[in-house]
Amino acid sequence: MRWPSAGDGGSIAAELAAAMPAVIVVLVLCTGALQSLARQAVLADVAAQSARALARGGSPPALPSGAALSEQRDDGAVCVTVRGSSPALGLPLTARACALDGGL
Repeated sequence: MRWPSAGDGGSIAAELAAAMPAVIVVLVLCTGALQSLARQAVLADVAAQSARALARGGSPPALPSGAALSEQRDDGAVCVTVRGSSPALGLPLTARACALDGGL
């Protein structure tokens, strides 16, 4: 067993200080990824609700802030695409849903 010598003082603090920025970056990226997944789930839900509402002849529900909706009708279906972005990372997110057109 080796006992720490007088020259080893502060080495643990220095190693911790060197590793701390990497730990913070990983935590920020993980938090951003979770927020992106949550936002994607919201956009997918809004796309599905909008497709069903438009297929019935109604109006789509309110969109989340910063989201845009586009509608396409073809072959007896109403397809809705909702585009937005990740709040933390700024990545583009897209959700698409289709429903049978009730106004045939």
